[in-house]
Amino acid sequence: RNNLSRGTNMSFLEENATKEGVVTTESGLQYKVLKSGEGESPRKTDTVSVHYEGKLTDGTVFDSSIERDMPTEFPVNGVIAGWTEALQLMKEGDEWELYIPSGLAYGKAGAGEKIGPDETLIFETRLLSIKTFAPLKIEERAVEEIKRVLEEQSMPIESHALRVGVSGGGCSGFQYALNFVKAEEISEEDVEIEIQGLRIVVDHRSQPYLAGTEIGFQDGLQGRGFVFNNPMATGGCGCGTSFSTAASQGGSCGTGGCGSGGCG
Repeated sequence: RNNLSRGTNMSFLEENATKEGVVTTESGLQYKVLKSGEGESPRKTDTVSVHYEGKLTDGTVFDSSIERDMPTEFPVNGVIAGWTEALQLMKEGDEWELYIPSGLAYGKAGAGEKIGPDETLIFETRLLSIKTFAPLKIEERAVEEIKRVLEEQSMPIESHALRVGVSGGGCSGFQYALNFVKAEEISEEDVEIEIQGLRIVVDHRSQPYLAGTEIGFQDGLQGRGFVFNNPMATGGCGCGTSFSTAASQGGSCGTGGCGSGGCG
């Protein structure tokens, strides 16, 4: 079945490439413009709202936000490679039909019961809106404390950065992590900003959940540590200052969640 599926899908793509209006990119992605918008194109670090319908080459529909009448939001860099590439070529308001080879989709593994191995996927895709990532803010006192820790651990500020990440959400609350990383360990997909000479790296998987977050530092009767104020949660969350110098000069600070009731 795998060989049959691979051969059938390759034949589909070869024939499809000859059709009027179909564009094939260097990666093998194919698309056809159904309607042109006039907005901006999203960056890899943006979050987008889309309507889509996905089907196999035999016409079987396996998923449809259009049918649900409920647009879907996700980070551009958080989906299959074919989607990530196509979305950055599209403009807000565009409607395209995408033809995604298995190598840019789910490959030999497939996905669930509906998408088998080596399947080419077809998506009617409407790019509705773009939410640009808003870099987080860090108070001056917090920057001073981070620089102090860097100096204390003999990590030159010129060659190190602070990576900020978050996980969780919902009922379990947000769990934050602060890690020192070397410059060469920064991913191209991460967002890098500079504040008062300090390099801050926002983990690309955390970007949608950190927009608008402000990091402060508390040093008083209530305790000592970083405080995160996230507009996605009501109430702040504290985090003790604990950095390690293990292996890649990393380490983390992430105790307690941040949810509707504050710190867990």
